[in-house]
Amino acid sequence: MIEKNYHWIQRSQPSQKGPPGTGKTHLSVHLVRTLISNAKTPTVIITYTNDSLDKFLLKLSCYTSNILRFGSQTRLPEISKFNVQFQTTNEMVNPCLKRLYYVVNEEFKTKFAIVQQMHSNFDGSEESYQSLLAAQRALRDVQEKLKTIRIMFQFYVARKADIIAMTSTFAARNNFLFRLLQCKIVIFEEAAEILESHVLACLTEYTEHVIMIGDHLQLKPYTSNYGNSLTSQLNISLFERLFVSNLKGYTLNVQYRMRPCIADLIHPTFYTDLKNDYSVNNYPVIRNMDKNLYFYTHFWNEECSFFNLYEVMKILELAKFLIEKASYTANDIVILSPYAKQVECLKSEAPKYFESTNLNISTVDSFQGLEANIVLLSLVRSNNKEQIGFLKEKNRICVALSRAKQGLYIIGNLPLLAGCSESWRSIEQILKSQDAIGNAFPFSNKE
Repeated sequence: MIEKNYHWIQRSQPSQKGPPGTGKTHLSVHLVRTLISNAKTPTVIITYTNDSLDKFLLKLSCYTSNILRFGSQTRLPEISKFNVQFQTTNEMVNPCLKRLYYVVNEEFKTKFAIVQQMHSNFDGSEESYQSLLAAQRALRDVQEKLKTIRIMFQFYVARKADIIAMTSTFAARNNFLFRLLQCKIVIFEEAAEILESHVLACLTEYTEHVIMIGDHLQLKPYTSNYGNSLTSQLNISLFERLFVSNLKGYTLNVQYRMRPCIADLIHPTFYTDLKNDYSVNNYPVIRNMDKNLYFYTHFWNEECSFFNLYEVMKILELAKFLIEKASYTANDIVILSPYAKQVECLKSEAPKYFESTNLNISTVDSFQGLEANIVLLSLVRSNNKEQIGFLKEKNRICVALSRAKQGLYIIGNLPLLAGCSESWRSIEQILKSQDAIGNAFPFSNKE
């Protein structure tokens, strides 16, 4: 750990690739601890999503409380206290700046009232229209002034922080703040998900070290237009480009999450050099089940909006069995599906099976970077058109199959998947070698 951190710090643009369960985040937290003990300016941490940011900060908060989180989308109460809105007090801000804010805010109120009045008196004439446009432009100019002053407020708070953290979208919009702080170290967590343009927009002339942590064999950058993303290669992150171009980086190759039979699904299908830590051999077997890994294959067709009610029923029945008969808690289990509509159906049907439970039901994409003792995976796609959509994508397959620690139970149309994807054909062979395919979940007859 110390040796790897030392080599990272010596380089201006180090990258770390880590397959699922290899401890990327754990190593990153220790790296940040080392950096903040020596840094003279705040260390910047950037992630793609708010959830990823909060989960990283939650682990980091065990070692430092001098954290400033920008943006207001946090869902964790433990992290809310670090939000810049709650950290900013009048005593921290220069009196001249406070006076300037008051003056500009009064100007904003005046110009806003003018625009409102012109809207009320608008008569449809060209002259009235041009006057309104000019007043709106003037109002926007004052809004920009206020925004700049607010950034200056944040500067006074952030300059004394060990860590300033935000999403890549926020960082790209507020590059001016980094210039004021003259931040020298920028860390991109889950860097393979961040658009290349966002990474470049976060850098300034003061940046000396860029550290990127991620795995381009898992989720890729997302854009709203999937077709353009492929043709323009917007789905390829800067992190991936650097690794593919053989720029020296570090790869973690020992996984501490999945029991060996589950890890076999992604090694060697996706990772040729992945090894198991000895600790994963000591997991207990899943109670009241004959198999710890199993694929329930079926031919019940999906609906047109990509949900499968047969799978909803079977997955919830299995979850009910594990909780009521095998004595697992809702915290032990997560239900995943690649499709948001299937997640919606699972959530709406769950109350019919459980009187009261906080069972975690999520999309695969939202659960990247997380793990659970038992994962129930609903793949949805089953049709006569030989179409499986983005279940062909290696990245999504990899994420879906690598979230479970002790038990993984999958339901889907395996012949269809294997017929449409080389990756699924390889996974089918691994499942066959483990005698882990059948037409029903492997409930145990033992009491």
